[in-house]
Amino acid sequence: MVASLQPGSFPFCAVVSPVSDETIAVLQQVEGPVSPSELVEILQRTIDEQGAASRQTWLPEELAAAVRASRAEEEERRRSALRLRQEQDAAYLESLRKDQEKERSRKSVQEGLANAKPKVSNGLRPRYPGQAAREASKTAQARPPAQNGTEPSHRTEANTKVMIRFPNGERKQQAFHHTDTIREIYRYVDSLVIPGIGNYQLVRSYPRKTYGRQQLEMTLQDAGFHPSVTLYIEQLQ
Repeated sequence: MVASLQPGSFPFCAVVSPVSDETIAVLQQVEGPVSPSELVEILQRTIDEQGAASRQTWLPEELAAAVRASRAEEEERRRSALRLRQEQDAAYLESLRKDQEKERSRKSVQEGLANAKPKVSNGLRPRYPGQAAREASKTAQARPPAQNGTEPSHRTEANTKVMIRFPNGERKQQAFHHTDTIREIYRYVDSLVIPGIGNYQLVRSYPRKTYGRQQLEMTLQDAGFHPSVTLYIEQLQ
């Protein structure tokens, strides 16, 4: 190769490229001493120039093949992205379906429990004092109703005055016998049919004390209502 290149001086450096099986082309040659940085710069410039030249000399077939390959690669990326999005959408819809099914099951259970509660309650015992008094009054012996909230509940002498204050601010006073029970007060309140009064209990404000189902058979004297007392209607949830 030295004979074919015939360098004029040494050191000598050449950059060659094969043209055919038997022929080479000299792309660059450097004769004589040069610094390492200069040699690197010369070699780098030669490589860059030859790279640009080789790109410009691409055949139309090679260029078309490169374009087709690029388009095929882009199409494959697009299909992959589409498949991934479809899989994510399917997973989301499946998760949403399961959540909706759980919510329907939960509501069904709650509705079943809500429908069962009144049946159990009606079969066991009253749920609140006002209801207890009303249900007891249905089976008790019939008695004349109080007139205008002033007549005694029974017997000849009504010696205990009971003032009842309702949540709407209305007040009612009724006279009872001191041996009457708290049940009689509940019966009296129920007979008034005050709008908005559902589940309730009787409350004494000071000292605060509630009189519910367990106290229905307590006499007014034992409860400390004689000779007079003020009670409040307290709504229950």
